[in-house]
Amino acid sequence: MSNEMNTTNKSEILKFNSLPKDEIRQISLGHRIWGKTQGFIYPFLTLFMLLVVTETIVRVFHIRNFILPAPTKIFETLFQSWPYLWTNAKPTLFVVIVGFTMSLCTAVPIGILIASSKVMEKFVYPLLVTAQTIPKIALAPMLIIWFGFSMTPKLVITVLISFFPMVINTVAGLKGVPQEMLDLARSSRASKLTTFRKIRWPFALPSVFAGLKIAITMAVIGAIVGEYIGADKGLGFVLIAAAGRLEMDLVFAAVVILVAIGMSSFYTLTFIERISIPWHESIRKENRGH
Repeated sequence: MSNEMNTTNKSEILKFNSLPKDEIRQISLGHRIWGKTQGFIYPFLTLFMLLVVTETIVRVFHIRNFILPAPTKIFETLFQSWPYLWTNAKPTLFVVIVGFTMSLCTAVPIGILIASSKVMEKFVYPLLVTAQTIPKIALAPMLIIWFGFSMTPKLVITVLISFFPMVINTVAGLKGVPQEMLDLARSSRASKLTTFRKIRWPFALPSVFAGLKIAITMAVIGAIVGEYIGADKGLGFVLIAAAGRLEMDLVFAAVVILVAIGMSSFYTLTFIERISIPWHESIRKENRGH
């Protein structure tokens, strides 16, 4: 049986190799395009089926709008209320971007220091882990007393929520360098800076980007939590105000925009990751369409 399968596979390979080069290129291009697009097609098909099922359930059982609005009603509200939603989306997007950037500029350097210094690892790292266990919403009253109802409390909450994944993944990436590579650098009499620049940092980049992609989604959550504390604008304010008026279609429309912000931020970082570390095996597999 195995001999027959091997014979069949060999014949298929011979047929493929006997094709003109133009046809082989077209087949290879088709496989690459399919490999890149199927990661989007399947989730969209699943989402489409869920929307169809939800629409059917709402219409068949006559579920009221303030309990569960139909998807068509949500998208209708999204288009009709777009100026209002976009006006409130801009301050939320500002908090996400600025808060994430501030967190990035502090978390990654601290992660490098912790991975490079035994003193920092012993004294600072446990404090960061302990601080992470504190519910950030519990800090809300203090932040309001200290900073008032300005933009600052929202930024602080966003930074605190997105900070920890960056630190953890930076430390894990820098500490995960194989000892053989470090021994090779030491035997070559490379300086600590050269070892970090040529070995430690490139090896840690995949882990760092994984932390960044987690952190950007957490930053969106942090911005909404910050707006829950107290705000007169932003998508968090829209959610609270619309829910208080039982306008659930507007609530879901705001959630759709939040999802769009989170996904666009995530895939922007994914694009930067592909440019930054094209040599990494995961990126090479994606480029090959696997």
